[in-house]
Amino acid sequence: MCNNKIPRMLIFVFFILVASFIITGVYYYLSNDKEIKAEAHNNLAVIADLKIGQITNWRNEREGDAQIIQNTTAVARLVKNYFETKSHEEALKRWVAAFCEHKVYSSATILDTKGAVRFAYGEGSNKIDSVGYSLLKDVLKQKKFALKMNVLSATVK
Repeated sequence: MCNNKIPRMLIFVFFILVASFIITGVYYYLSNDKEIKAEAHNNLAVIADLKIGQITNWRNEREGDAQIIQNTTAVARLVKNYFETKSHEEALKRWVAAFCEHKVYSSATILDTKGAVRFAYGEGSNKIDSVGYSLLKDVLKQKKFALKMNVLSATVK
């Protein structure tokens, strides 16, 4: 009879230990789960803030580029001569190519007030979508240059 009680006692102690390990593990997981989630959310918030800052800086740089183009009389003369007589086309191409390559733009498009493409440089620059035409309306109202952001590039218009 004594031999029978020892294995039952060992089995009982074993189950008590296993149950205590399981309870301790669940408690530890639940207590750390909230901290881990809070830390992950905090990290994501920091990353989001950094990305917002990067995008804002990028956008400000592009707007600065547009303002430089708008306020440069030499560029205005090149465009005007090109629109009126198609003269200075090579000079305009060289300037746009240098600007695009230096500023990492993939293309540039110059439109007239009716939305017709008058000058195009780079891949896909002669295609204007509905967003581009909507932007053109705003540009004509404000009488300012504008940028249309594509997924991989920005296009000066």
